[in-house]
Amino acid sequence: MLSAGWCELSDRCRNSHLRLTIGDTRGAPTVSRILIVDDDAGVLRLLASLFEDEGWDVDAASGGTQALQMLESAPPAVILLDLMMPGISGEELIGELHSRGLEVPVVVMSARQNVAEVAEVTRAAGYLAKPFDIEDALTMVSQYAQSA
Repeated sequence: MLSAGWCELSDRCRNSHLRLTIGDTRGAPTVSRILIVDDDAGVLRLLASLFEDEGWDVDAASGGTQALQMLESAPPAVILLDLMMPGISGEELIGELHSRGLEVPVVVMSARQNVAEVAEVTRAAGYLAKPFDIEDALTMVSQYAQSA
């Protein structure tokens, strides 16, 4: 269980506009697997660590190509996906998931002003506008994992 407090990312992570408030959270069953995709290594490490601390089995990919390779072995219960990445963008990755017939709930995260619109157009299950509260992320991801 995470202790109460506040955590702000530094250096390059701060530029991603991700601010996390850490408090009591609802952990997922240890059998739930999440794929977190973000090109910012600091954000990726932080999110992976936070979800692991809550009992998730975490796969972490630094981009769309790596994520697609990981999805070939076994699809996760849910994907937490950054939209703005070099190479294969989050939007393109979601399109590829649909074209392959992979029915995995995707929660997109972005500092873009139109993240809600992009989530709707790409048929993402949900979205998180950066900065977001980690409890909101844990709750949303847990809900989609349980419904998968």
